[in-house]
Amino acid sequence: ALGLIGWLLLSPPERAPLFASLPETDKAAVVTALEEAGLAVALDPRTGAVLLPPDDHARARMLLAAQGLPR
Repeated sequence: ALGLIGWLLLSPPERAPLFASLPETDKAAVVTALEEAGLAVALDPRTGAVLLPPDDHARARMLLAAQGLPR
């Protein structure tokens, strides 16, 4: 039981792709904007997809649309 609790507490949060394929310039601008907004953004090391917790997708898309991102 302690092992399961420890694993749940220490496992990385679930993240889903917000954008699967973006040009590098757009990807950098998107990641910067999301980080500045305080969102827990990450990049998939294999595909380069921009990842966020699923609950943050709507907020992120609205934030990015207000800034004209991605181009």
